[in-house]
Amino acid sequence: MIILAVDADHGALEQLEDSLKSVFTTVEVQTFDNALNSFRYYLSQKEEVAAIFFPLAIKPFDGFKYSELVMQSSSSVKIVFTTQTDSEEIRELIRLNGGNRHMVKPVTPDKIQMMAIQEQEICLDESVEDADGKCQRCIYHWCKNWKKNKSIFGEEIRI
Repeated sequence: MIILAVDADHGALEQLEDSLKSVFTTVEVQTFDNALNSFRYYLSQKEEVAAIFFPLAIKPFDGFKYSELVMQSSSSVKIVFTTQTDSEEIRELIRLNGGNRHMVKPVTPDKIQMMAIQEQEICLDESVEDADGKCQRCIYHWCKNWKKNKSIFGEEIRI
C-alpha cells in the first residue's frame, strides 16, 4: 500500500515518515497540491493508496475538485483525516479500515470509505450553502447545522 501523507507545511508529518515506511510500500510527505497529482498517478497505476490529510492541509482545498477525484478512484482507496501524530495509531486505523468508532459509512457508489478522526466539528465555511442547504466547500458536514445538511455525495454522514 502507498501512503500519501499530506500536510500544509510538512511539519506534523516528518516525524511519522520513518515509522510509516517500515510498514507501507511508499510514504510520500507532500503539500496538498502536490499530493493531488500523486494521488491521481497512483490510482492510474491501480495501486492501493491511502491518503492522510492533516487539518492544515484541508483548509485551502477546493472541495468539489477533491470530491471529483475521490469519485473517480477505486474502492481500495482509503482517506484519513486526522489530528494524530502517533504513527502506531495511524497505522492501526488504516489497517483496520473499519470497526473504529470514528468510521464514517461509505458514501460513494464504489464504497470508498472516509474516516474522520477528529472529535471536533470542522467546517471550512458553514455560511456557504446552495439552495438545497448543502455546504459548498466542505466534503463532510460537521458544521453547526450538519444534521440538516447532506454531504456533496448526496448522503448524510453520521458517526
